[in-house]
Amino acid sequence: MHDANIRQAHNAGRYAQMMAIKHLRSHWQYRHSGTFPSGN
Repeated sequence: MHDANIRQAHNAGRYAQMMAIKHLRSHWQYRHSGTFPSGN
């Protein structure tokens, strides 16, 4: 659970950074690592 909270906090910070400079970019793409559990 701790790792998930750390990862979420990091992602929230990165998203805020991207939103702060979005006026400088024509587009942006959010990419994740794809390491989320499949739920199987």
